[in-house]
Amino acid sequence: MKMIQKILYVYRIVCKLLTFAYFGIGISLEIMILPIVRFFSKTQQDFQRRARKIANPIIRGGIKFTKVSGLVKVKISDEDKKTLRNAKSVVVAANHPAFFDSVLLLSMLPWSDIIAKSALSKSNPLSPLINSLFMTNAEDFSKILERCKVNLGDGGTILFFAEGTRSHSDGTLRPFKKGAARIAIGTNCPILPVYLGGNLKIGMRKGDKLLQVNPTERYIYDIHVLKPIAPDEFEGLPNGIAVKNCTEKLQDAIYEAKKD
Repeated sequence: MKMIQKILYVYRIVCKLLTFAYFGIGISLEIMILPIVRFFSKTQQDFQRRARKIANPIIRGGIKFTKVSGLVKVKISDEDKKTLRNAKSVVVAANHPAFFDSVLLLSMLPWSDIIAKSALSKSNPLSPLINSLFMTNAEDFSKILERCKVNLGDGGTILFFAEGTRSHSDGTLRPFKKGAARIAIGTNCPILPVYLGGNLKIGMRKGDKLLQVNPTERYIYDIHVLKPIAPDEFEGLPNGIAVKNCTEKLQDAIYEAKKD
């Protein structure tokens, strides 16, 4: 029995390395063709849309491999899956248990922008892609807000990981940042809370080693789409108070989902 567990553990490590290699190659190929896509795009928004159409099959292919190989199992109801597929003009805010979260959610959202950490835009293998396609919190907030208005007004979504970084290694959530609420209040678009549950994502958490996976089972994602939070609920309040109350309501919703 112990021998079988060891074999499965090594197998999951191999699958993890193959997944990282797949996305690494896919990102490299996209970075290489970005100049061509930009040349044939009239506007920045047109460029981003075309580039993401190229990226989406790569992302979905990687997710499919993790499922088929048995590295990842995703549990989500048909109703919640449909809600994400049809999401338009909403700010999607989720907790952030693991490195894998962003590609998993992007594979389910039709047209989404991300506000990434500024560190990812500097001296990082992903920086060319992030700087071309996404926003970072290093930009001036007024510029971020205007870009979000354009995206959301065009029926897109903005994806936030509300903790600002990955959760604690024991699975407990960090206090939520105010970014999602600031964008929701500033654009008058609702927040769609998403809870990412399941088992501990050992090997994908902050500070984990590359040659490390869950010792006993595959990565399990139990995804729940929660009730939207409308900015109208905070109408009439000073902006700072409205953002604070909205953030607290978002945090309470996801914390409550975690308890269940």
